[in-house]
Amino acid sequence: MRGPERGTLRAVAQLPVSPVPGRPYGGLCEACVHRREVPNTRGSRFLLCQRSRWDPAYPRYPRLPVERCNGFARSAAEAG
Repeated sequence: MRGPERGTLRAVAQLPVSPVPGRPYGGLCEACVHRREVPNTRGSRFLLCQRSRWDPAYPRYPRLPVERCNGFARSAAEAG
């Protein structure tokens, strides 16, 4: 597999909390600039990693919660 090795840290980041109480925690994806939330008609939501479009090392829908990711980039909204 090309690209970053899974399980390695690019940077130490504080894990965010779920933005909605009672909603499952998505890990780093909750605060990532590459995240896109995809809801379905039954009320579930999926977190799409948009980085997967140009880098095959990243899964489209990663298993949550994501605690380590070499492609993590904090979104401006989460940066404070």
